[in-house]
Amino acid sequence: SGNFWTLLPGNYSTLFDRPEGDVGRYCCIDPRAAKRYPMMQLMVKRLARIEAVDATHFRLVFSKAYALMAPSLAGAGAMMMRAEDIATAGDKPMTTTIRSGPFKFNNTGYLPGAKVMFDRNAAYVPRAEPANGMAGGKRVQVDRVEWLIIPDLQTRVSALIKGEVDLLDQLPHDGIQSLTGRKDIVVEQSNKLGNMAFLRMNTLPPPFNDVRARRAARLIASRTRRKRNDCWPKPATRVRRSSF
Repeated sequence: SGNFWTLLPGNYSTLFDRPEGDVGRYCCIDPRAAKRYPMMQLMVKRLARIEAVDATHFRLVFSKAYALMAPSLAGAGAMMMRAEDIATAGDKPMTTTIRSGPFKFNNTGYLPGAKVMFDRNAAYVPRAEPANGMAGGKRVQVDRVEWLIIPDLQTRVSALIKGEVDLLDQLPHDGIQSLTGRKDIVVEQSNKLGNMAFLRMNTLPPPFNDVRARRAARLIASRTRRKRNDCWPKPATRVRRSSF
């Protein structure tokens, strides 16, 4: 509150790989993220220092009251890391992993462009509340997760049908159609928010500088949308009203 925020980084000894010592000695903001992301830039301008409160808590002290600390750290690419990892990497890609989450990255099982492997982190302590999107407690029920990168759609679908994989994510709509209706496969909507597409016309050059052309395009888009919604499986698409 006010000019400082006090944080508890979960399991301290697991997060910083330090059985003893002050968390403030090892926690640091990635300077590359601080230069790249606007919210981090704003936060770093007001950040005076990072200090240890006790063995498990650290504090961010600001020169002025800063109410946007949480969204600053939650932004894509914004991160706090061990100071030694940042110093070792310099301007090169990071090669170390902290392994503070429910899974640990398995370097030996990583095949660029083919497979990514994660092992269950036995030291991870989940929150008490149920998982809800990116929030809540993450309870791991398996010992290992392997992400197989299969670019070809038909090969992916065949792998699921044959039992070579357990889950397919972000299938194109024609892939969903080929799986819908099978008794041995469940097709469901995993992302309740979905993805949105926008159609914007350049109103400066012809033909869309003419309002009549824009009205005609709106009618075509509306009819195409209704037809697409009838043809595609219901879990795959929903019709939304215009935002304007």
